[in-house]
Amino acid sequence: MKNNGITEYYEEIETTEEYNGYFGIIPEIIAIAILGSICGLKNVKQIHKWAKNSRVSEFLKEKFGINHIPCYY
Repeated sequence: MKNNGITEYYEEIETTEEYNGYFGIIPEIIAIAILGSICGLKNVKQIHKWAKNSRVSEFLKEKFGINHIPCYY
């Protein structure tokens, strides 16, 4: 993963369980949530729908190195 500002601050977050990337990478999930909130989205469902948009997911990939949008759950 490429470190571009937002995600680098969350690299050392520890979780109690290991999912091996099945649900998503924690720093990337936090970055998506922050960016969605900045865009005025109010809940996880709206943020997920926004992130899955082809233009937005391409932007996230290009600018933040987020190659996979995690599942809604």
